[in-house]
Amino acid sequence: LPEDWARRYEAHNPQRRQVLSVANTVAGSPAANVLRAGDLLLSIDGQLANSFREVERATQKETVEVVFLRDGREITETIATVALDGIGIDRVLLWAGALIQAPHRELAAQRGLSLGGVYVSFYNFGSPASRAGLFAGRRIAAVNGVATPTLDRFIDVVSSLEEGESVRLNAVSFNDVPEVITLELDEHFWPAYELRRVGDSWQRLMLRR
Repeated sequence: LPEDWARRYEAHNPQRRQVLSVANTVAGSPAANVLRAGDLLLSIDGQLANSFREVERATQKETVEVVFLRDGREITETIATVALDGIGIDRVLLWAGALIQAPHRELAAQRGLSLGGVYVSFYNFGSPASRAGLFAGRRIAAVNGVATPTLDRFIDVVSSLEEGESVRLNAVSFNDVPEVITLELDEHFWPAYELRRVGDSWQRLMLRR
């Protein structure tokens, strides 16, 4: 840390003599295109910030100008911010015994994984998903060669599949390793349906055909 910045931070908060550094970034976010793990945060829109609350207050706008230190070099970049609603998951799909949803933000924040495809968060023992190895932690990127980047697209593709049909899934493991999984549908014992939050309650919707 340059001496002039060290003095400025000492004067900014004598009781908290520290500088924040970037631990990781959320994959696919504007910050991920600019910041790297280990960067030292020097200022936001000209303001010093050495506590999480100060950073939070300084970033309540659409874009911010960030000065950070990387490899002994000061860098200034304008970064767009992203609003978080705090609601979490409001739609899930039970298909072939697997609970499928849009990838949650923690995947991108904690493991740096992209949010493409749909995410398997749970599977039922004895279901087609469990027998085929479609375990929790996988992301499904395509069904029978058709890309499924969103939950709506996944539902559109699987809605046309028939009972007993063999389905080829292009999946990605928790370690971002590509996999090909084939399973046979069993709509009698494992019917597909969607759970959707509407207001303060959840509604169950059978998969459209």
